[in-house]
Amino acid sequence: SLLAIAAFASCAKTGEVPSDGIEIKIAPITKMQTKANYLGAVDGNAYPANENFDVYAYWKEVPAGETFTDGILYLQSEKEANSGAEFTNRGEYWGGVEMYFWPKTGSLRFAAYSPSHLNVTHSQDGDKYSIYEYTQPTQTDKTWDFLVAPTTPSYSMMTETEKVAVDFKHALSWITIKVKAQDAYAAQAFEIKKVTINNVKNQGDFVASMTDGIQYDEW
Repeated sequence: SLLAIAAFASCAKTGEVPSDGIEIKIAPITKMQTKANYLGAVDGNAYPANENFDVYAYWKEVPAGETFTDGILYLQSEKEANSGAEFTNRGEYWGGVEMYFWPKTGSLRFAAYSPSHLNVTHSQDGDKYSIYEYTQPTQTDKTWDFLVAPTTPSYSMMTETEKVAVDFKHALSWITIKVKAQDAYAAQAFEIKKVTINNVKNQGDFVASMTDGIQYDEW
């Protein structure tokens, strides 16, 4: 965490994603450096090339550019009901682990989260992400950032070369712990074997607008 419904015919909704046509392509970006940047995986604002994310898309029979919160879930993951579809790096873009295609009519709104291995669900009404049993690895060289991409404007079918821009934002704050020795011990070498932070919440709801400076009250 970052689309199931139809070869639509006029008003008919088959409940299936078209099996041919133009593939849905995603172009993810991050406005802030991620932990992966610090580990040297990518440069600048690029999304980590070796990371997958889950994508939600909601369909409605409206023109592109309209905002709606009552769309029909378009992509459906094989992992579990109401979960996002996993997207992976295909070189020039990110595409579905299973290839997904644009609907013939109507438009889609997209939301996403990263990384895809998290147990997260998304609600388009309120743009809310619900995360379950969130846990960071204990090894600092294997940690990752929890990112969310707020719901985009709606898009109609794109061309073969066009990509949906998905703007990931941080949903977590990193804690840096520094230890300073008193002057009398400045020349000594110390090894810190363990730091424990207690009472950290590992599940809850996160509203995407919180990434714009709103307090994280729901965590």
